[in-house]
Amino acid sequence: MTSLSKSALWIKMQEYYHNIGPDAWQNELVPLQISSNKNLALAYANIIIGQINDWYMHNPQNSQEQQEPFYIIEIGTGHGKFGFYVLKCLQELLVNYSLPISIIKFIMTDVAEKNIKSWQQHPAFKPWLDAGNLDFAIFNAMSDQELNLLHSGTKIKSQGLNKPVFMLCNYLFDSLSHDAFQVREHKLHEVQIKITGDADWEEYFAEAKFSYTYQPVTTDYYPDPNLNKILSYYQTNLTNGTFMIPVGGIDCINTVKKLSTQHLVLLLADKGQASIDLFDDLTEPDIDIHGSISLMVNFDALKQYFTNINGDALLMPNKSSDFQVACFSTEHKHATPHTTHAFKQTLSGAGPQDIINLCYYDDEVNSNFKNLDQLLAMMNLTYWDPNVFYDMHEMIIDQIEAEEISIEQDKALLSGAKIVWDYFFKLEKNQDLPFALASLYYALDEYEIAISFYKLSVQEFGPNAENLYNLAISYQAMDNLDNAKKYAEQSLMIDAKYTAAKELLAEMA
Repeated sequence: MTSLSKSALWIKMQEYYHNIGPDAWQNELVPLQISSNKNLALAYANIIIGQINDWYMHNPQNSQEQQEPFYIIEIGTGHGKFGFYVLKCLQELLVNYSLPISIIKFIMTDVAEKNIKSWQQHPAFKPWLDAGNLDFAIFNAMSDQELNLLHSGTKIKSQGLNKPVFMLCNYLFDSLSHDAFQVREHKLHEVQIKITGDADWEEYFAEAKFSYTYQPVTTDYYPDPNLNKILSYYQTNLTNGTFMIPVGGIDCINTVKKLSTQHLVLLLADKGQASIDLFDDLTEPDIDIHGSISLMVNFDALKQYFTNINGDALLMPNKSSDFQVACFSTEHKHATPHTTHAFKQTLSGAGPQDIINLCYYDDEVNSNFKNLDQLLAMMNLTYWDPNVFYDMHEMIIDQIEAEEISIEQDKALLSGAKIVWDYFFKLEKNQDLPFALASLYYALDEYEIAISFYKLSVQEFGPNAENLYNLAISYQAMDNLDNAKKYAEQSLMIDAKYTAAKELLAEMA
C-alpha cells in the first residue's frame, strides 16, 4: 500500500502517452471536445488580453514595444488543437485592441515527443513559428524545472522572465498526481492504494485492480504549510467525506511560477468539483478509465491554496458542473478590472458544459432541432466551432433541402462556413471537415466552391468513392460532363459496387 501520489499510476500514465502519441485523440480514445473548442479558447483569449491590459494599467512605464513579450505556456498541450484555437482568438483580439501580436509568445509543451513532432509537422503552426510568436518544448510537468525551446533554441530558467507568465492547463491536472484523504467523524485519514496487474501500457489501466486502506494522519502531513491549512479546513468542515489534493498540479504551478520575477496567471479547465458539499461522502477515489485514466480535480482546494499564498481565484458560478473553468493568480496586489470583467463576461453565463449539453445527448448529436433557424442559433452560440459544425452539418443540409431558405439564412450559412474553415485544424482521422463544407456549399448551389472543397477532401483525407462521386455531381451541376464522367469512373474504380456513381454514368450516357 502507498500514497496515491506515489503509486505507479502516474509513471504508467506517462508511459501511455509516450507510446500512443497523437493517436490518443486522432482515434478518439481520449475525450477532447469539451476542453478544446472555440468557446473556451475565446474565453481564455479575452482573459489573457484583460490581464495584459491590467498589467499596463499598473505599469505605465512599460511600453508595448518592449522587447520581452508576455509568455503564455500551455502545459500538456497534447493534440495541439486547443493551442491553435487560442492563438487564432488572441490574434483577432489583439487587432481589435490595436496591440501587436509581438507582445505575446505562445509556448506549447508536452512530455510526449510524438506529440511535439506532430506539431512540428502541422502546417497550421508554421506562420506563427516563422514570425517568432510560437515555440515548442519537451516538458515533464512532474519533474522539469526549466524550458528549452526547440524552435528558437532559447532556454528559460528560474527568474528568466520579467513579466507575468500565463499557464494554460486543459485536461491536465486530472492526469497529474493526486493524494486522497478521508475525514471520519472529523478525524483525518490518508487513502492508500494497492495496484495489481501487469498488463502492457496499452491495457494496463483497463486490467488493473485497485484496493484501498485508510491510515490515520495529522494535518501537518505536508512540508508545505499552505497544503496543511487545506487539510485542517476539511478536517474541521467535513464530518464524513472524501477529498483529493492535486499535488502534481500544485508542484507544476510552483515550477512555472519560478520562471518569472512577476506573478503567474493560471487558466485551468478540467473535470472537477468546486464545492465542499460534493465531498460529503465516504467513497473511494473516482479513477475514470478511458485508455488512460483521469481523476476529478478539487477546484475548491486549489482556490484555498491560492488564497493561502495571497493570490486570487475566479471560479464559474455553476459549482455543480462536472467540468470547471477557473482563473487563478499567485498575487493579489492590485485591482484587475479587465481580467475580472473578461472572466465574468465569458464564463459566468453559459459554460463549456452547457454548450455540450445543448449540442449532444448521451454522446450523440442532439437531433431535437426543429428548423434551420434553431441550428443557426446553435452554431452562433458555439462561434461556428468546426467540431460542432461537422457533427451537425447533415442536419443543416437536411433543413436546407426541406425548406426554402431566406436570403438572410443563405448569407449566415456562407459567412459561417468561412469561419469554420478558418479554424480548421486537422486532427481526428474520421472528421473530414472539407467534405462537410463542400456538401454545404453544394446544397447552397455554390458548385464551384463545393468542387474546391471536395478536392481538399481528396487531398487531406484521401480519395474514396463518396468524395469522388460528389465531385462528379458537382461538375454535372456546372454542365462540365467530361469531368463529371471522369470522377464518376474514378469513384467506381475504388468501389465497383457504388450504386450512385453507376446511376450517374448511366444517366449521362
